[in-house]
Amino acid sequence: MAEEPPPARPIIAEEVTVPDDIETVFISLGMEGGKQKRKKKEKKKDKEKEKEEGVNEERNEGKKEAEKEKPRVSEWCVEDVCDWLSQLRLGEETTGYLKTFRDQQIDGQVLLSFAKEDLYDEKKLNIISFGHRKKLWAAIESLR
Repeated sequence: MAEEPPPARPIIAEEVTVPDDIETVFISLGMEGGKQKRKKKEKKKDKEKEKEEGVNEERNEGKKEAEKEKPRVSEWCVEDVCDWLSQLRLGEETTGYLKTFRDQQIDGQVLLSFAKEDLYDEKKLNIISFGHRKKLWAAIESLR
């Protein structure tokens, strides 16, 4: 014969009164209520934001330091201008442009004094491509 399971214990319900501020109960029991969770999330977001702002501030300081170290365009020598010109990636013609800029002694002051018409003087600068003229002009304008 199979054993019968023991009889179930009766559930005794106690009458519990809920205080007006249920959050106090949760906090006193070590539990988080809705407000507490929101506050924690807000604090976490604030900390993340502060951290991000700190990183951005460090980046800005790094940029400022780099700007201090880098001479202003008006102080560039011919080789500085040629380095800048090389970074524009104007294709195979860049080598010819570099030679021309060196031959013409184009330093930072001269570069900043360029007028749009100077780029169209093929005898002086030997820039034949319309697209290269446009790119060069835009790059010069961004230096000003």
